[in-house]
Amino acid sequence: MTADMTDPMIDLDAPDLADRLERLSRAELDALPAGVVKIAKTGRVLVFSAKEAELSGFRADRAAGRDWFAEIAPCMDTPAFRGRLEEAAILGRVDIYLEHTGDFRDPDRVLGVRIMESPDRTAYWMVIQRLD
Repeated sequence: MTADMTDPMIDLDAPDLADRLERLSRAELDALPAGVVKIAKTGRVLVFSAKEAELSGFRADRAAGRDWFAEIAPCMDTPAFRGRLEEAAILGRVDIYLEHTGDFRDPDRVLGVRIMESPDRTAYWMVIQRLD
């Protein structure tokens, strides 16, 4: 993530970012300068921040409980995205950064996505930055 995506409330480049996200209230998550999504390892959306809803155009109230890869972001169900996430999980440490082309409103928009395992190892936090 780039330095301009930092905020006094939280450093989006922090090595312990997943721990920090876990401790934030919903209002604090919604106020972050980048979109934030938390998905269970089963793929179900647990958190879809207001900022991600604003930036993506996908309503947060429609995201909860839905399958991220099948129903919300099937364009990310690829070897380059989901495959890398699964490879990192097999290696035992999920803290990866991926670039992905395609957004709900703009199929040519480039996204920077940092994915980290939750502290309890049951979910993944995704911080999504629009790069262009």
